[in-house]
Amino acid sequence: MLKVVTRAPSVVAMVAAVVATMGVGNSAVAETNPVIAAAKVCNIGSCSAEATLTVDGAGREILTVSDNHADDSSAVAVYWVEGRTGPPTYVWAHGNGTKTRHQIEPDVPAGKYVKFRACIGEYGARQVLWDTCGETQQPAGVAARHDAPVLTPESGTTAQAAADKVKVMSWNLGAGANFQEIDGWADTIAAHRPDVVGVQEACKTDIDGVEKRLRDKHGLDYQLEYGMVESKPGPCGFPTTDFGQAMLSLRPMTDVKMVRYQVQNPDEKRGYMYGTINVDGGLVRVFNTHLEEPSKPEKTAQAKELAEATMSMPRALVLGDLNAQPEDGRETTYLPPDQQTHLVPLFNAGFRDIDRNCNRNRNPGCLQTRDNSPSKYDYIFMRLLTETARPAVPDTTFSDHRPVIGTVELSPGWEDAAACNYNSCVAKVTFKHDGEHLLVEDTNANGLSAVGVYWVQGKGRQHTVVWNSHGHDSPKNPVDENLTIAEGQWIMYRSCSGHGGAKIVFWDTCGNVHFAFA
Repeated sequence: MLKVVTRAPSVVAMVAAVVATMGVGNSAVAETNPVIAAAKVCNIGSCSAEATLTVDGAGREILTVSDNHADDSSAVAVYWVEGRTGPPTYVWAHGNGTKTRHQIEPDVPAGKYVKFRACIGEYGARQVLWDTCGETQQPAGVAARHDAPVLTPESGTTAQAAADKVKVMSWNLGAGANFQEIDGWADTIAAHRPDVVGVQEACKTDIDGVEKRLRDKHGLDYQLEYGMVESKPGPCGFPTTDFGQAMLSLRPMTDVKMVRYQVQNPDEKRGYMYGTINVDGGLVRVFNTHLEEPSKPEKTAQAKELAEATMSMPRALVLGDLNAQPEDGRETTYLPPDQQTHLVPLFNAGFRDIDRNCNRNRNPGCLQTRDNSPSKYDYIFMRLLTETARPAVPDTTFSDHRPVIGTVELSPGWEDAAACNYNSCVAKVTFKHDGEHLLVEDTNANGLSAVGVYWVQGKGRQHTVVWNSHGHDSPKNPVDENLTIAEGQWIMYRSCSGHGGAKIVFWDTCGNVHFAFA
């Protein structure tokens, strides 16, 4: 559970002072107002390099860098501003006793943070010695100055201001194909700076190295969570080490869990992991998985188990190497569920591919994720979320898979609204709060039945189907399903068409998922 708190500057911050200094950068900034927030960080093992961030009464962020030691090296501060792309900014102080004052411009937007750290470097070559850098600092004073609400998981994870968009990446690192590119993986992630990364075919020792490079080289403090499914030699070297999935998150991630699939191929264990993040005040559960190989029959059962697991929360993302092609999502109407291709359970659970050209079919423009074949194995699936731009699949030499990168936000207008089926409104489903009723309406005399499909929190992971086979002109239209839902629990629902006599839902006619709280 998340709660909203507003932080105030500490007493230490209130009395912190900045000394006027000299050096490179815009050092002529005048101190005309008292400092109201401050934070300080030294480089590792000493304080020969010191960086202090202050916010004065005029609302200006001032970064002061001090060289406190008479040696041949220089002090350097490295900083990042939330929401800004590109490399970090470097502020140098060269010479014992030198201080450089740098005003961060333009001013940090309301609610955004500045991260900074102090390091030693070679001033002439402008080279940072990353191994000397101290801990990255994100001062509370900046958030307090802007009165920004900060979402704080009760688990005690470091707080961070909410944002209304989240960038995600799914990437098979290729350890199973003997790739071991720790620097390349870290540099690629840093170049795109996703909020959440789901990796597959990862050795624990390798992903530990990636997390360290991201922190030490790029100043990105990712929360690392493991979803390792087995210990094995081979791709991870000798002795054996853990192998499987992992997630990296710049946002606090809670409720993290790893689950092994119930149906396994004896050649290699498979599983999925998940964690929960906050997007603009809404909880989103992120799943990460690597399904069984295309030729293996276990993959269909694994996909069905995964789809059912996602019903623990309405808003969800599925990242992973699904070992599937887009056409594997096409419904074969007269086949039972356990004989459908293995993307069908995810589509039927209300997910959409972030690449609109790949939904249940391979349409022109569907982005491919393998270099050695015109194939797509890697996906970002989303439910009750909307992509804000076309996803990217950049080329890489660091794996035999390309990463998939996309940005999503909460879907507007999908809460507490009538749901129509795909591309029309011949079937309509509406949730009524007064008494908890689900109305399934047939709005067109087309020979098909209207179908309402719904899930209720706490009532299991299987969907319930409500049929309206009475016809458009029937006095029994709409069908009223009286529900029992505890106050505060959610219902998720969608509208479809189907064959009422055979009780077959035509899942490819289903519209977007909607949800509401009772």
